Amino acid sequence: MAREEAEVSQSVTGPAPVGRPARVPAVSARDLCIASAPSIARPQMLSFDADTGDLLVIEGRAQSGKTALLLTLAGRMKQQSGRLTVLGFSLPVQAGAVRAVTGLGVVQGVNDLDASLTVEQHVAERVIFHQSWWRPRVTRATVESYLQRANAVLQRLGASPLLPVNHTRPPTLVGHRFVGDLAPLDQFVLGTTLALIGDPQLLIIDDIDALREHENRLRAWSALLALVGARRTLTVAVSCEDATDLGDLFAHDPAERLARSRVKIVRMN
Repeated sequence: MAREEAEVSQSVTGPAPVGRPARVPAVSARDLCIASAPSIARPQMLSFDADTGDLLVIEGRAQSGKTALLLTLAGRMKQQSGRLTVLGFSLPVQAGAVRAVTGLGVVQGVNDLDASLTVEQHVAERVIFHQSWWRPRVTRATVESYLQRANAVLQRLGASPLLPVNHTRPPTLVGHRFVGDLAPLDQFVLGTTLALIGDPQLLIIDDIDALREHENRLRAWSALLALVGARRTLTVAVSCEDATDLGDLFAHDPAERLARSRVKIVRMN
């Protein structure tokens, strides 16, 4: 296989000051070749770094292997070759340790939301999963607290200065509603909320382009930028076919320009 280097756009920092330990990247890949699959037309070797607090954007066309790369970072797939460390753990040897500190957003065919369950049932199930074995139940107050956080995110996204004045404001998540009745943006926020339960150090979000409306993609990017800004111990990895929407945020919203240095883009062929 011919060696192909991924194009990587990232900030460059100088050596660590004397007397201060060098910063260890949250994600470090060297000559990484993800597992081959019929859907991946041309496997390529990837080399990139991302620091804690970065938004790592995996950009590429359909069937370029974006989802496979995200699952590899999450410790759920083995790479074909190359070196990969995530949060100080070497993959694939320490995949279990990586999975324990990674929150996985909705990945189609891997952990889809159940359309026949309600919003609060999804939240309760995820909380119980992260609780100690001797706490098999979850209180309604706990579930409601997570729903309040999710709805706060939805309301903030509805006030984005990039959206038209007459845009439709996003609804709130209602605990008794079935997931199958939710709009795509609501499902995105719910899936992200579920992934953040347990306070992960790495958050994986696949296929932001599944949000077909431009307004909703802007809202989603705004939410992810806000996350890495508010949670200094969190690194977010997200895939998309085209990061133009993210560029729109930087171009039109001065508040978002400060986050530009925290975005690392890996472009897959």
